[in-house]
Amino acid sequence: MKRKCGTTSLADLLSQHGDVYFSPEKEPRLSSHDETYGRGFDDYEALFDGASSETRIGEGSTTYSEAWLNRYKKSARRIYDYCPSARLIYCVRHPLRRIQSNWLDIIWALDNDLMQVTDLHRSGALNISGDFNGDVQANDGLVETSNYWRVVQEYRRYFSDEQIQIVFLEDLKSTPDPVLAACCTFLDVDPEFDFTNLDEARNASADKGIATSLGSVVRSIPGYSTLVDWMPDFLRTSFRPLIKDTFTEKPDWKPTVRQEVVSNLESDTKAFHKYVDKPHDYWSL
Repeated sequence: MKRKCGTTSLADLLSQHGDVYFSPEKEPRLSSHDETYGRGFDDYEALFDGASSETRIGEGSTTYSEAWLNRYKKSARRIYDYCPSARLIYCVRHPLRRIQSNWLDIIWALDNDLMQVTDLHRSGALNISGDFNGDVQANDGLVETSNYWRVVQEYRRYFSDEQIQIVFLEDLKSTPDPVLAACCTFLDVDPEFDFTNLDEARNASADKGIATSLGSVVRSIPGYSTLVDWMPDFLRTSFRPLIKDTFTEKPDWKPTVRQEVVSNLESDTKAFHKYVDKPHDYWSL
């Protein structure tokens, strides 16, 4: 349940298991979004109508651990109220790299008009200019979401440690088999299940892009989306570089901004490492 920390990859892999069912809508965001939560549970529960004999059903809303608008606090309480026996898998990665990837994801979403109707955008809490370092300083949510120990502490107010499983993206990438086996054991499903396509990239930022100058003009033409859908794959592939710049590198930190962020995260990261029994320098900030 963490944005840009491998949640999509983990959900896709676990959904291969015959005893696990994931909602086809990966991020229903029921507990983190007031408007969605206010509509009740009927639409949410309908997302799991496809489940049959599976013993574990779930979803992968990354917003349940976001600091924006105190989402992780309201989510922890609401999830407990809805299902106090829930088992929670919390995906994390290097705190600074998570901030970089989260920022790129927001830039892409804004460029594609995917955030205009969200509570975050309407609240005024989101203040994105397109300058990475300036945006980090102007958006507390970007940094605070990487205070993983603070998030875990909130969930521990409602759930026991036995109900919380931590998955590190770095471990999922380097040694997926034991990570998946541990998740299966945590979920009380067969840990010997043979997962496939362990190295397949999922939700990669390199597959996304923001509009070029020409792309902004072309996308404003009425019927653009219909035209793109009609194009054969080879033509769409040839056309894409003209209208999209692909994300190829993570944004660079200014030394002063990086130090500000490290100062914010350092003690939290140290406590988190201790909680999960990782070496104190597992993530070098």
